[in-house]
Amino acid sequence: MTSLEFNHTRRHSSDIKVTWTDGHFTTGIERHIDDLRAMFVIDSTHSDFTTGDYVSGILEWKEYQVSNGEGLKKVDPNLSSLSSFLGILGMTGLTAYLGLTEIGDPKAGETIVVSGAAGAVGSIVGQIGKISGCTVVGITGTDEKAELLKSKFKFDSAVNYKTATDLDKAIKTACPKGVDIYFDNE
Repeated sequence: MTSLEFNHTRRHSSDIKVTWTDGHFTTGIERHIDDLRAMFVIDSTHSDFTTGDYVSGILEWKEYQVSNGEGLKKVDPNLSSLSSFLGILGMTGLTAYLGLTEIGDPKAGETIVVSGAAGAVGSIVGQIGKISGCTVVGITGTDEKAELLKSKFKFDSAVNYKTATDLDKAIKTACPKGVDIYFDNE
């Protein structure tokens, strides 16, 4: 069997058991958590990966591990930070990009409304919408996040669903030409 051995680049966890001691619970996890990780290959007998490569894939949260290479892809830390392969260049970015471009299929001049707009996926959807020439309106739950969407992420408008007395009216005001794409990010 070909294998890869890794050293983590982010974080690791230990096995923790849930126990009842002295009248209270100690809670935790009995197995390692699987998550999207970026790892450094410290030893390899796999034909696709060599010692010194960086890879990304769904792996356990632990310091060292062995893999058969299935589901892993090489990443180049010279192109971008390793953390970006876990976010904007990883599952978060792909969810936003493919969800909007393949399903929403935005056209310049259209209006996109994004729920959960201040989160990782929603904020990327909004930026892709702006690059596509669309009007972008974000829905979020605080005035601070609404301001962030407009100032930092360049959304055209934002609606705080918690403070809007009439949410339908607030969305119609923000989208006078109607809504062409609704990206449900909840």
